[in-house]
Amino acid sequence: MCPPGCYPAYLASLYDELPWTHFVTLTAPPGKFREYLRSWTGLDAWSSLGDPGRPEWRPFWVMVLSNHDDPREFDLRRADVHAHLLVGGLPYDELDREVRAWPGISQIKRVTHRWGVLHYVFSQEKAVERPDGTWDVSGKLRHSRDVNSYCPALVVPPIESDNLYLFERAILRARHDERRRRAQVAARARRSASS
Repeated sequence: MCPPGCYPAYLASLYDELPWTHFVTLTAPPGKFREYLRSWTGLDAWSSLGDPGRPEWRPFWVMVLSNHDDPREFDLRRADVHAHLLVGGLPYDELDREVRAWPGISQIKRVTHRWGVLHYVFSQEKAVERPDGTWDVSGKLRHSRDVNSYCPALVVPPIESDNLYLFERAILRARHDERRRRAQVAARARRSASS
């Protein structure tokens, strides 16, 4: 149900090739999220793992801060903000230790459908099952009308590990090289067919 030019879909397609392993949710009582995030050392701990000279071997992550209330009434001092993180290249024991240190409620899930969870992270819109078993699709409908990819549930733009851009560049370069290789093969086939 993406609108044309959906930027979360573009990002999901770009990062879908990476080996994301876990989806983390961090919550806090209304108005406490900022305080909890400041006291939490998880992102710094993960970013310090691995060889600094080989950033492609270090853990990578992307985090979004989200609030599903009316954006016109948003006030960070009282808002019910939560974070979603996607993590890859991180040993589970390191992930678990830091997530357990979160002062609020946290949850870790294994990533099974990368594109879908990436799109959700970047758009923060999904269908939700109601207690009676029916589905509330208002989030998906709201997203389908978001033609400028404003993604109003995001509090700030996505926050990425400092090495994620290396993976992005490598993916784009590999896709460019593959398109060039296919064009060369097609051109050779056309030349041979015309001779």
